[in-house]
Amino acid sequence: MMRQRILRSRLGSLSLRTQLVVLSSLLIALAIAVTALVAISAMRSHLTSQLDEEIQSNAGVITSNLLPSGSEINSTPRLAYTAFLLDSEGNVVHQFSTADESESTPLTGTWPRDRVEKLSATGFTVPSVSGHTQWRIMPFSTDSDQYSVIIATPLTQTNSTVALVGMLTIAFGMATLFAAIAMGWGLVSRAALN
Repeated sequence: MMRQRILRSRLGSLSLRTQLVVLSSLLIALAIAVTALVAISAMRSHLTSQLDEEIQSNAGVITSNLLPSGSEINSTPRLAYTAFLLDSEGNVVHQFSTADESESTPLTGTWPRDRVEKLSATGFTVPSVSGHTQWRIMPFSTDSDQYSVIIATPLTQTNSTVALVGMLTIAFGMATLFAAIAMGWGLVSRAALN
């Protein structure tokens, strides 16, 4: 109650011009913040969805190259990935990686065969073992009851793109806010003179 009185008295003691500019600036800042959050969220969702599609489209090649009895396919996906061949209890039998070693490795958790079958071809975001990067993992069941596969790809590029979009959105939003403040101040000042 006391804080509201202080806020009212401070805002009320300002000139009408200042009050209009402050209130319109706050509304514009709120709109910029909401727009930035929506843009960042939509961009992250879209890029993650594209990454999931890329993992799924390369899963056959990666799985064939990873299975011990599989016929090797000389096709190499453009995707930077780490693939884990798991036994039926979820233990890693074999691991292969084309991802940069600075990305660490994904913290995959335990994936027994029944869990893989239930969540096959579903993407999950997980941290890395080192904790400084994120990975997108996707489990796949194989034709063999003995094995399943987890394919993981680092989210470094996705996170960089989202950060850049967020920074640009905020930068252009702030420029718009300052231009609106200057224009509002000028228009209100001109109207007060007339």
